[in-house]
Amino acid sequence: MDRIAGLKEYVRNPFYREAMGLPGVVCEEYRLLAQGEYNMNYIFTHPVSGREFLLRVNCGSQMHLENQIEYEYHALELLKDSGRTPKVFYVDGSLKELGHGVLVMEYLPGKSLDYRKDMGIAAQCLADIHSVPVSAGDGLLSPADPLRAILEECEEMVKVYMDSSLGDRETKRALRELLDRGCTPEQILEELLGDTGLEITDTIPARFYCNCSKERVEKAVASIGREDIQEMIDEGKDIEVKCHFCNSAYTYTVEDLRQIMHGGKR
Repeated sequence: MDRIAGLKEYVRNPFYREAMGLPGVVCEEYRLLAQGEYNMNYIFTHPVSGREFLLRVNCGSQMHLENQIEYEYHALELLKDSGRTPKVFYVDGSLKELGHGVLVMEYLPGKSLDYRKDMGIAAQCLADIHSVPVSAGDGLLSPADPLRAILEECEEMVKVYMDSSLGDRETKRALRELLDRGCTPEQILEELLGDTGLEITDTIPARFYCNCSKERVEKAVASIGREDIQEMIDEGKDIEVKCHFCNSAYTYTVEDLRQIMHGGKR
């Protein structure tokens, strides 16, 4: 815990210990689990319950948020019914006792996914998470152009490397030269990998695609139950339903709702 100045003192604070139901004196051991670009993660066993928890110390924000740790806590709370995310138990984004945000969540043991053989389960995990209903008022970021937002973030990350004195000079030169020449991704790979035997077995166009439709979304509307649909009919107003994958909006009139409730075809 010496890597984060003040962290040992933080876990001794009464407000943290009371919130987590920990004894007044520190008797649990915090072990470094993993460190990424923006967080340091420690695992510990609760001395009373015996449960394993993960304490996360936030050191930066990929999304450039001032309240990164609180945003993460809020997002995990919204996703708790997905069955794919850890439950959260504590958050402190005040930065008063420690110059970093702190989050405590349940520890979920597992292994890293290998997308060469785990693509199926990875897709299911993402589908379960993105199927959780959220609304515009839930406070989650929703870029108008998600692909552009991803590209801009990548450009910022490349800039960090290119501007760093720790970056390899030859790698910087090669990347800059390739980008300035307007090389295709295949040409960049061939030049970077040299004679390692690059073999491109297939190429597909990269594009965002969602197969939602008004008819498909109608099934989701029908699944909420007759009583709820009747309540919407009684309000006498059209409803708008958005696809949680691509954010496409579909409008259903009161007459549409009547036919959905009675299983009719429009």
